[in-house]
This record gives sequence, structure tokens and C-alpha cells, in this order.
Amino acid sequence: MKYKITKPYDILGLSGATLCLLHCLIVPFFAIIPMSTYKSIWVDILFGSIALLTTSKILMSQSAKSVKVILGISIVIVLMSVMIEIVLHTHFEGMLIGGIGLIIGHSINYKHHNQKLKL
Repeated sequence: MKYKITKPYDILGLSGATLCLLHCLIVPFFAIIPMSTYKSIWVDILFGSIALLTTSKILMSQSAKSVKVILGISIVIVLMSVMIEIVLHTHFEGMLIGGIGLIIGHSINYKHHNQKLKL
């Protein structure tokens, strides 16, 4: 039953992390066009909040330990990157690493859900 509870959080986390990664890859190109004054701090805080919510729900569930380690390290990297961006007003590439880790962790956990439901 626990797997059915955390499955929506995996879907939300996987889609949020993918959108965050796309955002982090596309925003630097705004410096080329006249939108160079675009500040994405609030967008990063939004994605960080979604990641924190979904990851905390999975970390408190009965998921596999390897998934918890991947998600735990990734969320720390993402939150540190957001804090560095807020304090130093610079885009930190650690957010990409954390986003990729969140995508990997949520997809592994989602596959575990599908395997448990087939049994």
C-alpha cells in the first residue's frame, strides 16, 4: 500500500526535475537575446520546493535504500545550488547534477512501483 501512496510523488518529482533540467539548459541562451535581465531565482525556488516536497515524501516511505541515497544527495545538491544562486547571484552548475540525480532516483523508484504492482 505504501507504494501506491508514493507513486504520484514519483510522477510529480520526475516531471518537475525534467522541467527544471530543461529550464537550466535553456535559460543561459536568454543571455544571447535581449532578455539578459531575466532573473530566474523565483523559478529555481519553485522547482526546489517541488523537489523538496516530493523527495521528502519518498525519503520517509519504505522505498529502497539506494533510491533514498540517490534522492538525498541530489536534493542536497539542488538546495545548495539554489542557496548559492540566491546569495552570489550566479548560476551554479551543481543544479544540473542534482536535477539529473533526481530524475534517476525518481525513475528507479517508479520502476520499483511497477515491479511491485505486477507481483
